[in-house]
Amino acid sequence: MRFLSGLIVFVTILGSCKSKEAMVTTSDKDIAAINETKDMVIADETNIPQYNKIAVAYRSSTRGVFEYTYISEEETMLTEDRNFKNTRTYPTKKEDWQAILEFIIAVDEDKFRNLEAPTSMRHYDGAPHATLSIIKGDEELMTPSFDHGHPPKEILNFVAKVLSVRDNLIKQ
Repeated sequence: MRFLSGLIVFVTILGSCKSKEAMVTTSDKDIAAINETKDMVIADETNIPQYNKIAVAYRSSTRGVFEYTYISEEETMLTEDRNFKNTRTYPTKKEDWQAILEFIIAVDEDKFRNLEAPTSMRHYDGAPHATLSIIKGDEELMTPSFDHGHPPKEILNFVAKVLSVRDNLIKQ
């Protein structure tokens, strides 16, 4: 009887050790996959993830109107074409990108995802639906829909900067 009890304890311990070993291997694979992501580079001194592709996208649309603005460090792309076949691309000015980057850095991701629209005119076609997205690598952080022209107060200045970049390029 003692032998049987000892054997059961031994098998249980051996089994739990193997499952922990498997968990470590799995997490090591996950870390390797993350580090191989082409859009992310780990900074040497700080070990803070930095992304090769950071951008902002603002979209407003209703049945008859569509506007899309995409701003990255290198370029700003504008279109009114839902199929993105007719787009205009401009170089992004350094001072515009720096201002947008400051807004991106200041964003609290949880609050950004859960912003409440101050108005609801978009529900009865009183205003186009609008969203603001922050793109980091392959990840996109998007606000809930709000009325174009009436963004939540938490992102009012952010949206104003994106739209001013758009307006200045259209005037050219």
